[in-house]
Amino acid sequence: MFQRLATFDFIAKKGKLIIIGSSGLGKSYISQALGHQACMMEYKVPYQNTGRMLKKLKLAKVDDPYLKELKKIIQVNLVILVDFGLQFMDHQARKTMLDIITLNYHCLTNTSILIVRHNW
Repeated sequence: MFQRLATFDFIAKKGKLIIIGSSGLGKSYISQALGHQACMMEYKVPYQNTGRMLKKLKLAKVDDPYLKELKKIIQVNLVILVDFGLQFMDHQARKTMLDIITLNYHCLTNTSILIVRHNW
């Protein structure tokens, strides 16, 4: 599976990946390795903590550069979101995630998404 992911075919197909597992299994390590290799292949890849990203976008909504900040996130080849679901998502955070996924789904971007989530 890892060798198949390392071909990055999922980026060409705008694939969505979710890595789920218990602590200590190497979820972050695998996502970092994939992100690093994608950068070496000249893909644009931000690696972001989901909670911090959502907080930043929430503040951007107050100052109204929300769409500008959202475009920064979705104008890359692969977005890696770590620690997804570790913090409570209020209505606005859920709407922001929906905005990211909806923009991506409707072919408005060429972004793939990799979500790393702890298995409770």
